[in-house]
Amino acid sequence: MSEPAPKKASMRWKPFELIGVLTFLNDNFELWHENRRKACIMAIKETNINRDDKALYNKINSMIKAMEDYHKDGIKSPSCAIMWKHDKIFDLVKDLYDKTVKKKNEENQETSSRTSDGGGNGDVIVRSKYAIKVPVSKKRKEVHREPSNSQVRWKQLELLGVLTYLNDNFGLWQENHLKACNVAIRETNINRDEKSLYNKINSMFKAMEDYQKEGKKSTAWEEGSKVFDLVKEMYEKAKEGKESKKAIIDDDTEMTINDDQATNEMLAAINKLCDEKRNLISQNQTMIIKKIEEANDIFEKTNVQMFYSAERARNICNEKLDKIAQLQTELIELMRVVNNKYEELKDLQ
Repeated sequence: MSEPAPKKASMRWKPFELIGVLTFLNDNFELWHENRRKACIMAIKETNINRDDKALYNKINSMIKAMEDYHKDGIKSPSCAIMWKHDKIFDLVKDLYDKTVKKKNEENQETSSRTSDGGGNGDVIVRSKYAIKVPVSKKRKEVHREPSNSQVRWKQLELLGVLTYLNDNFGLWQENHLKACNVAIRETNINRDEKSLYNKINSMFKAMEDYQKEGKKSTAWEEGSKVFDLVKEMYEKAKEGKESKKAIIDDDTEMTINDDQATNEMLAAINKLCDEKRNLISQNQTMIIKKIEEANDIFEKTNVQMFYSAERARNICNEKLDKIAQLQTELIELMRVVNNKYEELKDLQ
């Protein structure tokens, strides 16, 4: 008799992935309190993360339960280790938990005042966050959308996670912008490609530069908002880095390469080839994961073990994307070295 098929491994939640959704749920607590599943759907939409509402709903509830146990018994649940390791996540979960407790106490007082009138003959309305009826939908799979360069409007909460990550890992950004964007997307699990994130960060830097020089306000953020503060912090770090180091070896936009036709053509060819390879890998990843999930559904019904998981497929594709970013950087660096040697030879008297 064959062994039961193993359950599908869920993709591990990452710190910067949770920051955006927890911020949204705290800022829209009434929505969370009224209908948790609906709030999760909205949070996913606003942060553009690659999760379904059921997975997010279960994760948030488990963290709130862990926070409740921590307040009562001082026990830190190992299943919510991410909350104990990261202060930002702990604070956001605590805020959500405190609001939930406060709201529950207010409703209990309201219920008590209604039932105490006339010996309990009044209109009694009992409302609990656990009693909310949510339509039960069929089992949903995680949606793995193909990264696209289309002009999809960026949302504030979507940017919150990646900007927090890039600020916390500024050395990686300073070393290689595109690679940093690639890693930031993986750590926040948003449905973007590194090129679109790279362009967005650069446009916000330009807007911050205009704001500091001429006082022009950008429509990309509100002054004093979390996104504004994160862009300002990152911009100032970059500015300090440029002042202390005249030439930073980075991707194609930062390289000090002569503006001659041959160099530009080679640079364009490298970038075009890298983009084509990234798109091909993304397309293959989407197709492979879809096939794996379809096969898993069949194998689960027949109790046959599946040894190739969607998570493994993602890891392999991510390794290839890292390799592309590495080769792109090395090729551009070689061009810079050749160009500098050529200039040195020209200047030789």
